[in-house]
Amino acid sequence: MKINNNQEEIKREILNLSKEGKITCFQALNLAKISKTNPQNLGKIINDLKIKIKNCQLGCFK
Repeated sequence: MKINNNQEEIKREILNLSKEGKITCFQALNLAKISKTNPQNLGKIINDLKIKIKNCQLGCFK
């Protein structure tokens, strides 16, 4: 999968990955890496889309 550091492409991919309005922490971190976006910016995009993070690798989100 190749995603440019383009906010609209990233939004589309988040919506594509999300199931029932949720995305896993692993998927989010992987998308940040692939799109060369820092995790904080990706987190803001996820929040703006009202998508929840599940299975947090740090145990912060349930």
